[in-house]
Amino acid sequence: METPENRDHDLPANEVLKNISSIRDNLVRHNAKNGGTAGYFAMRREIETIGWGGILQKYHPDINVQNPAAMALFELYRFVWKTMRK
Repeated sequence: METPENRDHDLPANEVLKNISSIRDNLVRHNAKNGGTAGYFAMRREIETIGWGGILQKYHPDINVQNPAAMALFELYRFVWKTMRK
């Protein structure tokens, strides 16, 4: 596979744009197939509905001790909450 580091010439701008568009289209298809953006928006709606305090009560690992994936899930909610605050 030819990588940018191994190339002795630069791609023309239209080729770069075509490559970026192809990557974007692949990501859109992947998200639609796997529901990545749907999960993100569901988390946003839940944060908006019950607030950050509700998320802490429901998902914080110190409260949700029976769930082995509680920390990872809480980190996802924290990431979504931080992006909402920007």
